Amino acid sequence: MTKIRDLGGTTKKYDKNPLSLPSNFSTVPDFMKNTFHTYCRRNWLFWAGMLLLTGAAGIVLAVYGKIGAQQMLNACHTPAADVFFRYYTYVGGGFPTYFALAVLLLWRLRDGVYLLAGQLAAALLTQPLKCLFAHPRPVTLFNTLGLEHLPFMDIAPGGYTSFPSGHTSAAFALFACLAALLPYRKYGWQLVMLFLAALVAYSRIYLSAHFLDDLMAGAPVGALAAAIAYIPLYAWSWGDFSPVGRILQKLKKTADSE
Repeated sequence: MTKIRDLGGTTKKYDKNPLSLPSNFSTVPDFMKNTFHTYCRRNWLFWAGMLLLTGAAGIVLAVYGKIGAQQMLNACHTPAADVFFRYYTYVGGGFPTYFALAVLLLWRLRDGVYLLAGQLAAALLTQPLKCLFAHPRPVTLFNTLGLEHLPFMDIAPGGYTSFPSGHTSAAFALFACLAALLPYRKYGWQLVMLFLAALVAYSRIYLSAHFLDDLMAGAPVGALAAAIAYIPLYAWSWGDFSPVGRILQKLKKTADSE
């Protein structure tokens, strides 16, 4: 500390470094910190499970390689699974996502906006990475190497937009958002959300649309998008702006007045 006497004769203490900040100074507002802590408490099991699955996928990829892992994970097909995965894969950015958005927008506006923001954040994070890495899709790589086609490869999309998986990031963003909106300490529901998201990810391999490393990147990107969207939307109270909520409030007031 340095003592300096001002014009009034008062002695004041200053830090030697004029650019130093107070010890209690924080560049992150407290309300944002609290919101982030709330998100972590609500979604920690989803994140832990996702990281475990990603680590297990990394081990499989290291042991079998990119092509070998694709062939191994795509070896078992059944007619029922063929039908199921062809439709369930659209949970990653398809009709189920938009249906959930519509319901939440009517019931609770902020929750619906949160799901929408999570999807937008996932797309904004995923699409530039696809253009940056430009990895070939399975059918494109198999054709280049002259390998035998796997099931669904004849109708799978080609090109150089494989990494990361957009359906996987959208699905993990959706279910990470839903896991954060579920009642606190309902840990079983977090595992259910993780399982549903992982099914979408596996469908991309089953349908020969992506490689395993594409899923490994898409999952954390989607979960990160859900976390990014949560903090600014839940840092303060919105009140109830949903149409259904207003109707219920009016009905309650009418019943109370009678």
